[in-house]
Amino acid sequence: MTVSFTNVAPIADAGVNLCVPIGSAVTLDGSGSHDVNLDPLTYRWSIVTKPEGSSAALVDPEASSTTFVADKLGIYVVSLVVNDGFVDSAPANVTVQSVSCPGAAVLKLREAIDAINAPPPESFKNPNMRNTLTNKINVVLSMIEEGNYAEALDKLSNDVIRRPTAAPSRAGSTRTTGS
Repeated sequence: MTVSFTNVAPIADAGVNLCVPIGSAVTLDGSGSHDVNLDPLTYRWSIVTKPEGSSAALVDPEASSTTFVADKLGIYVVSLVVNDGFVDSAPANVTVQSVSCPGAAVLKLREAIDAINAPPPESFKNPNMRNTLTNKINVVLSMIEEGNYAEALDKLSNDVIRRPTAAPSRAGSTRTTGS
């Protein structure tokens, strides 16, 4: 009796594209890779392209997950190839864009606008609050884009994220006077 099978090449999955602040440790996850023959996989990550002058290196290029530090502004392309013990997969690439801190702040503020505008208007106590917050964040974005970082931070801190000050508790309080 002869048993034979046809091996199917595994599929590499390098994960989703990312945008990170410069200097960030980036974790890439290849655990979505699979083999239809259910053979165990080995992993081989490599940095295909990186910004000029970057010394980025993968921490563990043969693990299902790996990390590197995005040490320069720009685009990093990282490739993953998996092997099922018989054949390599086609490479799967993931793109990581490293941005300056203002760029990262802009991305987070845009995410905040999306989050503010996701729920239906009736979920806000004041129906105008959604537009008010969105407009205030857009002003901060304009300030950042114009390079007015200190003003943008001040507006964000004092006008957008304004934290109510708690009134001092009167229960059990005592008053002292100086001599």
